[in-house]
Amino acid sequence: LVRYLSWVGFPTKIFNVGELRRKQGQAGAKAEYFADTPEAMAVREGLALQCQEEMYDWLRAQKGACVAIFDATNTTVARREALARRCADAGGDVSLVFVESICDDPVVLERNYRMKLQNADYKGTDPAQALADFVKRVEEYESRYETIGDGEETAYVKLINVGEKVITRRCSGYLTSHLSFFLGNVHIAPRRIWLALHGESRAQVEGAQVGAISGGLTA
Repeated sequence: LVRYLSWVGFPTKIFNVGELRRKQGQAGAKAEYFADTPEAMAVREGLALQCQEEMYDWLRAQKGACVAIFDATNTTVARREALARRCADAGGDVSLVFVESICDDPVVLERNYRMKLQNADYKGTDPAQALADFVKRVEEYESRYETIGDGEETAYVKLINVGEKVITRRCSGYLTSHLSFFLGNVHIAPRRIWLALHGESRAQVEGAQVGAISGGLTA
């Protein structure tokens, strides 16, 4: 999304709560950090709020239309409502769109889990132990996960199994349409791209620009 939206002309930046945690010296957090306990929840919410304020500082510093991606575990109604309230406080020039990635494909999940093991939380950890810890972390997430629904007054895109199915709601407007279009065509598997040279046109031979098609093709 960052590459695509930047390419079509919108400054875009990711604000990742996990990266902020690691920058503050909390790399190596194990599954207990993500448990549903008052202490762990308070720490996580504090970091999310801090990261969110950094995001709004960046948004205010931009000159025109731009996109900030708040990359966090916004998987409860309460968290999303809090984000919506903060967005409303920012004024009417900020629009909020939730992107929910839903995946139950075991092949994709396995690949994603192993990619996650490369981050700083598991540096120097035995791969088998790291994977077991991450699976436990996922189970903590699943225990309180609430999918976004139409009862929440917000725009959203649901991406199911990396583009196998896409559901959008209230995704109108130029920029939001770009967002939903890209997500609807995203893929994570390698693909082959064929480049074919066009036939020679008479207009091209006569000195017109390359690719001109008027006048038909030469022999």
